[in-house]
Amino acid sequence: MFPLVVQNCEFQGETSHASSPHQCHGRCGGFGNDSFARVPRISTNQRRFFTSTPIKHVVVIFQENVSFDYYFGTYPHAFNLPGGTSFHAKDDTPESNTLLSSGLLTNNPNKLNPFRIPPSLPVTCDEDHNYNDEQAAANGGLMDKFVEKLSCNDKVLGPASAMGYYDGNTATAMWNYAQFFAMSEYSWGTTFGPSTPGALNLVARNTLPGTLFPTRPNGKPPSASVQPCQCGNDRRGDRRSATVAR
Repeated sequence: MFPLVVQNCEFQGETSHASSPHQCHGRCGGFGNDSFARVPRISTNQRRFFTSTPIKHVVVIFQENVSFDYYFGTYPHAFNLPGGTSFHAKDDTPESNTLLSSGLLTNNPNKLNPFRIPPSLPVTCDEDHNYNDEQAAANGGLMDKFVEKLSCNDKVLGPASAMGYYDGNTATAMWNYAQFFAMSEYSWGTTFGPSTPGALNLVARNTLPGTLFPTRPNGKPPSASVQPCQCGNDRRGDRRSATVAR
């Protein structure tokens, strides 16, 4: 799960639209470590991003059960092969913390290096996202067990599908959004596990007391994979890839 955010930032009573998480370091509606830090002065660079009208809403776009690198592994650089939907980033697009920029496309600690999924395959199998398996994939911070612990056996991509990623030729809409709004590649969840805890954690930075109790709607016991957030645990939890795997 990763957030793509339209941020509402205030600098000494004035509102700024940050097109990158690195360009907004005031009291913002984003998801960085310094999201609510107060900035004592406005730099020349920050003034460039003032909006003509205040931003009234914050919209967060996130995808379930996949990582940041699944959609943005080489952003803002797309292959642009003949016959596909091309993507060309604006000249002033900053580099992001990706598989490409970190050198992890060709030197990855996992069983297989990441590979590009072509536009002809817009749908893949659903990767494992259970609490214990995600924790095992992170492997104490080594981030090297994603193939063994989380990868589904896709009928086209095979058993190492977790290492696949799309670029702007397939995820064109998402890449275009990133050109105009804040892309929070440094946002980390503080819990492992499935959809509901991840969504709660994204909004509230905590999942307690959001538990399935005493039973599911079908009368069965709650899943063991739905566990309250233990604040201070491995911050790599929800962004399963870091810049390693998807």
